[in-house]
Amino acid sequence: MRLGLKMENVEWKLFMDDGDKYNSLVQKSINHPEKFTNEIIYNIASMSIEKFFMAYFLKNNKMPPNHTIRDLVDYMNELSDCPVDLEEKLRYMDSFQEICSIEAYDRKTPSNNDTLKFLETCNLVASYIREKVC
Repeated sequence: MRLGLKMENVEWKLFMDDGDKYNSLVQKSINHPEKFTNEIIYNIASMSIEKFFMAYFLKNNKMPPNHTIRDLVDYMNELSDCPVDLEEKLRYMDSFQEICSIEAYDRKTPSNNDTLKFLETCNLVASYIREKVC
């Protein structure tokens, strides 16, 4: 148990808070290209998205088998419908890293336009999950 919190299911709140922190950072990062490359922006956005989804799963006492964006979306669809437009945006993000297979390892460098899409997707995921857990 972290920070001496009560014995209620609060872990999901910590993940939600972490998702908000990563999202806040990634939203600000776009204004600092000297510090944040497009790859770093992608990774921070991915961390934010993972934290938000994990908040939902933990709130519902579920644990996804894997943590790629694609896996999180697939597992979410088993429990609750993910909006089609959001799912498409998340699958687009996931296409930048094919890292789970040794034979087919592939990473693409996001463009500046892609990073703007990532920021939008983070905000959409934050709203979608917040609506489900709060």
